[in-house]
Amino acid sequence: MIDDEGHLVGTITFSDLADAAFDTSREEALVALDVARHHPTVLQVGDDLEAAIRVYGASGEVHVPVVDSVEEMRLLGVVHEHEVMPAYHRALQQVRAEERGEL
Repeated sequence: MIDDEGHLVGTITFSDLADAAFDTSREEALVALDVARHHPTVLQVGDDLEAAIRVYGASGEVHVPVVDSVEEMRLLGVVHEHEVMPAYHRALQQVRAEERGEL
């Protein structure tokens, strides 16, 4: 979720929606702000693959928003774990090949 200036103010996952959908303790209708995670895990645009791997491991999320900085929180995009893991694997292979003198 972003505000009018493009700042990331929260995220909603499918599991958040499922939890809210089956919560019978609330009688009034829920809005996005009621369900959102207000301090989402993010990657900053300058983060490297190692930082991304740490974020995915610590958060357990498969989609992570990318922001310009944690101070501004301007949403630039979203990265899926399936995009990061192959890139990380390729980088490891390249480093190993360089160590063996293959490149």
